[in-house]
Amino acid sequence: MPNGQILAVIDPRDAHYSLVSPHMDCELIIVDLAAIPQGEEISYCQEDKKSSIYVGGQQLTDVSAIWWRQPIALIGDKLPFEQIPSFLRDYSKAAVERHAKAMGAWFSNALWVSDPYDMMRVDCKPWQLQVAASLGFSVPRTLQTSDPARAATFIAAEQNRTGCCMVKTCSDWAPITPQEDHYLVFWSGKITPESLPRLSGLPRAPAIFQQYIEGEDLRIIVVGAKVFAVKLTNDQGYSGPVCDWRAVGRTVSGNISIEPYTLPAEIERRCADLLQHLGIQYGAIDMRVDCSGVHWFFEINTLGVWFFVEQATGQPIGKAVAHLLMGIGA
Repeated sequence: MPNGQILAVIDPRDAHYSLVSPHMDCELIIVDLAAIPQGEEISYCQEDKKSSIYVGGQQLTDVSAIWWRQPIALIGDKLPFEQIPSFLRDYSKAAVERHAKAMGAWFSNALWVSDPYDMMRVDCKPWQLQVAASLGFSVPRTLQTSDPARAATFIAAEQNRTGCCMVKTCSDWAPITPQEDHYLVFWSGKITPESLPRLSGLPRAPAIFQQYIEGEDLRIIVVGAKVFAVKLTNDQGYSGPVCDWRAVGRTVSGNISIEPYTLPAEIERRCADLLQHLGIQYGAIDMRVDCSGVHWFFEINTLGVWFFVEQATGQPIGKAVAHLLMGIGA
């Protein structure tokens, strides 16, 4: 049993919560940062040498672990913008997000799954690739740039090698359409000689360009030192420019099948080592395995979803998260 309180920084409607909470042997205190704009209290107090924090009227006094599952960037989107003068909306959003982010500086002796400031650093894609390569992962040739000329040179070189090049968004935020009826999601896609993008906008919206790897998609969930892997297959393949399994059933036709995948022992060990080197306790790794059996590392997502993996395969990821928070098997 843990010695202190365990917090879950999460929307209680998040599907992941229902997969973790049944395995907890103690109360999981919910902190919903997105409820701040609706009046949920979070207060940080300093009186002389005494520091205290209150959430919903409850003082948090002895926190041993925190499970952080809410992206700070989306909290400000919960503001009642219709009640705020237009010239104050950006200010209000920034104030709410900074107030929420302050929680990440508390509880220095607690276990964070994971620390939000560590996650912000890890979300730097070029650094991810650098660390992954140093651990022995196969990493595709990659360029993240704001320079149109450098991008054009990279794309031409990749097309000469493989006939196409991948392009991915640099942002973890999706804009809302002018009609404000849905988010505009930029899926990972192929650039061919027939579909060259307009690169003049790169100074205002940098992007990631990458070597195209033909193969099967893998999602690897790492919780502490425990590794769970699945293969994701679209039954209709990817005939168009978008080749992103997340887009299947949306902008890409087909159905995704999800099945457990056994990683080679060395790759599994590297996945666990990667988290240790990055300083985080959880990560969702996206990889591809090519026809030669080479496992290519693409990226690690510090808040990547995993509930669909457990639902489809029964792999006990929620139990692993609960045990990590409670210090079982650590």
